[in-house]
Amino acid sequence: MSFGLTILSLAYILFLIVPGIVFKRFFYQNNPQKLPGVGNFADRIITSLFCGFIIQIITILLFTIGISQISSYEFIDYYRRLINIHEKLVSNSLPVISTKQIIYLLLELLYSLLIAATFGLIGFNIIRKFKLDVIFPVLRFDSEWKYLFRDDKRIFDDDSVTNFRVFDSAQLDLIVKEASGDSFLYSGILYNYKTNKEGSLEFISLLETKRYTKSKDTQEVKIKAIPGHVVIIPYSNVLNMNVTYFYRTRMTTNRFIESMLIVFITTSLLPIIILPWFSSAPWYWCIASILLLLLSWSSVVGLLSPFIGNKKNNLNLGGILILILTFLFSFYGALSLLNIDLFQLIKDLSNK
Repeated sequence: MSFGLTILSLAYILFLIVPGIVFKRFFYQNNPQKLPGVGNFADRIITSLFCGFIIQIITILLFTIGISQISSYEFIDYYRRLINIHEKLVSNSLPVISTKQIIYLLLELLYSLLIAATFGLIGFNIIRKFKLDVIFPVLRFDSEWKYLFRDDKRIFDDDSVTNFRVFDSAQLDLIVKEASGDSFLYSGILYNYKTNKEGSLEFISLLETKRYTKSKDTQEVKIKAIPGHVVIIPYSNVLNMNVTYFYRTRMTTNRFIESMLIVFITTSLLPIIILPWFSSAPWYWCIASILLLLLSWSSVVGLLSPFIGNKKNNLNLGGILILILTFLFSFYGALSLLNIDLFQLIKDLSNK
């Protein structure tokens, strides 16, 4: 293979396949069946290319908007330059690329990875928070075992809106065949499990494990606490399994509103990394404003944390004041970098 085609292949991998892999890594969280290197090779390449192609289109459009603030650089200029580089490499000759263009390419690559991670995170939260993967099997992130062990199947219950149960843990009762040929009953709290790339269980680990044995003579059942913190049982030795769910009561204003709040927090990352590029500010101020907006976003998440999540963490007055001041200063600073007068904007809106 010529060096020109080699460089093109590397460019395709960096700018198309890698963003697609990053998107899938954030979209399929904690899923061994969707990890890089697992599954059919053609399927992984095609899906990564498709996702990376969509992400690169969005990145190029936003990036050319940002570059156009520096000089009269339009998308058609980017396209012509790209075609010229491609033709040079195909003909096995090196194109002339300036240092500034190399910097632009690196910034575009980093920006595409940021967009890929953001889109993947948003998609994951929308599907999980509204249990769309439970309702529609085609959206499943993981094998059937994960949905079984955390009781995602029973999402429609008779609990009230303000007082409902949430899954806490699962107790497993396993009939395990020993090497001696005897079978024993092991009971414990599910700690962890592992599935292979086909989605089948490989092992199960239990906490607070007890073993039940029954005397053949007296029919007496003896209970023995297994020493140690975690007991690991190969699934190939499991003959039968019983699952018992444990719940805890959770208070909230509204389950739907809480899910909407979490989705809104996640999706708000998208305008943060996109909208600054539509301003008239130079590109370096756009990047600085994105960083400040991310700081203000994290402050909002901190303020809303007592109202979302499985554990309610109360903030003290000092923490609340620090988060509010951080949000105000960072948000105002980000708008100032984008040449947006916040006070004048509020005044104009109030006069309408």
